[in-house]
Amino acid sequence: MRPPIPKRFLALLSIALLLSFVQNVSGLTVTGGPTVTAADTTATIVWTTDVEAGTRLQYGTQEKLLDQRATGGVGKEHRIELSGLRVGTRYYFSIGSARTLLGQGSFQTTGGSPASTPTNETSPVGGAIKRFLAGLLPEKAAEPAVSSSKTSPATPPTSQTWCRLDTLEDHFERHGADFKSTSSDHYAAQAWRFLQHARQSALPMKWDAADRTLRVWEPKTRTFAAYDSRGRTRTFFRPSNPDYWNRQPGRPVEPDALPFR
Repeated sequence: MRPPIPKRFLALLSIALLLSFVQNVSGLTVTGGPTVTAADTTATIVWTTDVEAGTRLQYGTQEKLLDQRATGGVGKEHRIELSGLRVGTRYYFSIGSARTLLGQGSFQTTGGSPASTPTNETSPVGGAIKRFLAGLLPEKAAEPAVSSSKTSPATPPTSQTWCRLDTLEDHFERHGADFKSTSSDHYAAQAWRFLQHARQSALPMKWDAADRTLRVWEPKTRTFAAYDSRGRTRTFFRPSNPDYWNRQPGRPVEPDALPFR
């Protein structure tokens, strides 16, 4: 007959198992996404985690009331496909597992023409691209965008002005307060308009051929922005270090010599 296992050993074993479980749960993080592909009445949200976990998404048309839910399987790769959505409507969502909230975001279905809702995802692009490209061209005798009384070019959808949509919410949370932005879309629109203002006012610019990045600086407001080779925003903020611009790589470039139009 085997001798009984000491109670002290059982207690230590229970504590070790509990700590292992807690460590595993607390280590659950998002390693990719969430990315959204939206159409008129459908949307697909995809993200990845560092460890296997359940798939849970809550969503709704009000940011503070995510009253609809969709779930999926357990794994590191998570995918939710939504259908029956409203055309041209802004949706807010949160991702995670059954017990853990991992992130939040928003998207807009395509189609329709809501007057007061900015677009954040894929939408018909023909006319918008033309307006976007036209807005990148310097205008004759243009005044700075911050003080001009003339009608500004229509701001294209966020999906056409922001380089990587999966980074937008993070940039907005960290830097939106610098510009009193009211939403991530508002923040992205401000960054796009800053580029137009920079071109019109010939603000200091640097082109870095190594990573194909255009960096822009406005000394008066101490505003910094970086754009990719298509003029889409990589980042937009006000650095606290006054020497930040001088340490940025790239060669000085004039607005009419930019590598994109």
